[in-house]
Amino acid sequence: MTYDPADIDQWLADHIERQAVTLKPARLYTAHELEEAGIGITAGTIRADRRWPAPDNTADGMNRWFGSTERSLPSPVRVRRSSL
Repeated sequence: MTYDPADIDQWLADHIERQAVTLKPARLYTAHELEEAGIGITAGTIRADRRWPAPDNTADGMNRWFGSTERSLPSPVRVRRSSL
């Protein structure tokens, strides 16, 4: 079975691609605020992922990251399945 490339592009645009998230570079965001902004990763993952950048601010026991930190986010983990 073959698919029309235009149909594939449209499906990807409708189901996979996300609009770029615009964060204020100098504003501090909590993990929850980053999740709500739609960066494509949950607050729990932000707190647990060792590849995630260290917080820019930890005042009052709250971890916060500058909006500009989003540019240095880790790439998604790619899972490889071995063929048996």
